[in-house]
Amino acid sequence: MYILNSTVLDRIELKPTSMEKEVFPQMCETSNLYAFVLKGYWMDVGQPIDFLKGTQLYLDNQTTTTPSTSNLIPPVLIHESVKIPSKAVIGPHVVIAENVIIEEGVRIKNSTILPNTILKQHCFINTSIIGRKCIIGQWVRIENTSVIGDEVKVNDEIYLNGARVCHNKIITENVLEPKVVM
Repeated sequence: MYILNSTVLDRIELKPTSMEKEVFPQMCETSNLYAFVLKGYWMDVGQPIDFLKGTQLYLDNQTTTTPSTSNLIPPVLIHESVKIPSKAVIGPHVVIAENVIIEEGVRIKNSTILPNTILKQHCFINTSIIGRKCIIGQWVRIENTSVIGDEVKVNDEIYLNGARVCHNKIITENVLEPKVVM
């Protein structure tokens, strides 16, 4: 994480510039670059795969754990408002935010589900991020670091493989190879 004075902008030429390779070395030469070591761990989670990996590391290092049951495989972090049906299987490495509705037969692993989303019967979510206020249809399969934007509806029986879906879309066709759906 960088905290910079606005005068640093004067050091950046009007061309593609690497802060780490061009600007910071100049700042070092004039003793204008400082560092602060934080306790604990830190990771850049700006890319979806890194966000999911960071979530996994965070969950693995929590001291309080959810007991394993036939349908809950720790570590997981599930908001208290979420009801897990008896025939759904959640985990490991799953975060589910508030007011998510999970129907029977749902399987989620290595994923994050944001608030107010509905996961209909028998959908399968693996290594993906599902946005806010989404409706994921019955028998949908979403995997391979798919990222579903907010307020997306995925129709029943759709397969999304590495899809990056923009907000407010209705998905009616399979995405067999990773791509952006605009």
